[in-house]
Amino acid sequence: METQTSTIQAPTTTLSGDWRVDPGRSRVRFHTRAMFGLLPVLGRFERFGGALHVADTGQATGDLRIESASIRTGISKRDGHLRTEDFFHADAYPYLTFKLTGLRTGSDIGEVTGTLGIRGKTLPIRARAAIADADSELQIDARFPVDHDAAGLGWAKPGLIRKVIDADVQLTLTRETANDV
Repeated sequence: METQTSTIQAPTTTLSGDWRVDPGRSRVRFHTRAMFGLLPVLGRFERFGGALHVADTGQATGDLRIESASIRTGISKRDGHLRTEDFFHADAYPYLTFKLTGLRTGSDIGEVTGTLGIRGKTLPIRARAAIADADSELQIDARFPVDHDAAGLGWAKPGLIRKVIDADVQLTLTRETANDV
């Protein structure tokens, strides 16, 4: 796979280096509405990991891997159905992937761009993001829509599932040190 890079549009002295997603302090969730918009459906993925590298020049690369079988909505029968060929087809496509192609910080709000891989499909993502950094911690919070059909999640009887699913990603990344490698 080709790695794409982008330059962070802010001082990089505090961001440069290698960062690792802390799954215990991060969340990958989604929400939509079902049954003609009457019922909210909230879900999450329980197993995921990722990394970010920011060069001294501001070039940023990163990825996030999400185990598709780790989906949870609070209803085990629905969760089982979401893992089948009708939706995520977890046996054939064990991971959803996000490849970072852009990270821009700003005084108020930043932006994350990249590609989301689901079921062999690649979707462009551009999301406004809150990006905050401290000495050894980086927080990235983004919310963005995912088109159900474009993602290859084709099972959808009219009215039962909304065409657009809202993803809500809150990542806490910790700085890697020489001892972590």
